[in-house]
Amino acid sequence: MRLTVSQVVQTSPQLESDLQKVCQDNEQTQRLLDSINTGKLFCSTFNDRHIGAVAISAQGMVTSLVIGQPNRRRGIGSDLITQTCKLLKGELPQLSVDLAYLPTEQHLAMQNFLRHNKFIQNGLLWHRKVTV
Repeated sequence: MRLTVSQVVQTSPQLESDLQKVCQDNEQTQRLLDSINTGKLFCSTFNDRHIGAVAISAQGMVTSLVIGQPNRRRGIGSDLITQTCKLLKGELPQLSVDLAYLPTEQHLAMQNFLRHNKFIQNGLLWHRKVTV
């Protein structure tokens, strides 16, 4: 099976189970599930399992990004961002990430990830145009 990225428009027992395995805590899982109604949720799936997710507010702010531990450092996060931008083209002008909400010890890793994925820094805010 190949890796696919799609927008999730409703919850399911499989989605909830997979996100609980991918997320670090129940609060993060609930934030992702809530984004189905308050913004947009995009998931990477492989073999019918959700292995990564990104939640985006109606204003284009990335509110949560998570890739399951066994799948990290394989390009899944980059693919998730790239495919999400393609799916959002025409709906939002850009995606934004605010590092102020991350623990300081995660800033360097996230900055490297964002830079690698064509985000441009403006203080603690990072932006990427939603274009292909």
